Amino acid sequence: MVLSLGSRNLVTGVQQPHEPSEDRTFPVGVEIDFSNEFVAADVPVALMIHPVNCRVSNVFHAVRTAEGSTMTYDIGTDTDADAYVDGADGNASTLGSVQPALDRLETQGLITVTPKNNAETMVLYVEVEFTRTTNSLGSA
Repeated sequence: MVLSLGSRNLVTGVQQPHEPSEDRTFPVGVEIDFSNEFVAADVPVALMIHPVNCRVSNVFHAVRTAEGSTMTYDIGTDTDADAYVDGADGNASTLGSVQPALDRLETQGLITVTPKNNAETMVLYVEVEFTRTTNSLGSA
């Protein structure tokens, strides 16, 4: 079960980006504040909708407030929890960035974060760079 968009007072920012009318790259950033509500280990939280005809070209993540105890997290999709980030440290103010394979084209779905431990205080910023493409898989 994924905690759905708008069901919790956890995420702030644009959660439902609209698909641009032309092929281009656009970033979408959100902040998730676990101090607003406790989330149990291994419960994915929806961050944003993955727009149709777009691929993920970059995922940037930054811990703004450390959890204070053991914490790792994954960033992925509603079908693959660690598709983009696997086991990042949520107990340190760290920055991370990952560039997924450029030929990865997703249909509409959800981008999620999954705390691997109980989350009570961590504040995490996640920015996903989408590239809209109407061409075949792997072409931009």
